[in-house]
Amino acid sequence: LYTGDNPSHEIWNQSRSFNMNTTRGVIQRIQRAFPTTPLIYAVGNHEFYPASQDSFPPDDLWVWDDLTDMCVWL
Repeated sequence: LYTGDNPSHEIWNQSRSFNMNTTRGVIQRIQRAFPTTPLIYAVGNHEFYPASQDSFPPDDLWVWDDLTDMCVWL
């Protein structure tokens, strides 16, 4: 189980592509280190752009689409 929240918390330096590239890099490193272990990914609030400080924006469905392409879901 990986708890997410990968992108830097410097929200003024974030963009959608930065957040997803950061997340993609972390997921790839985990998958290389543990190739036979299922990865269960819990999305943090900073994967979204613009970042939400205390919650998950309900209209940011692109995050789920991008993560679906990166992870194997159980």
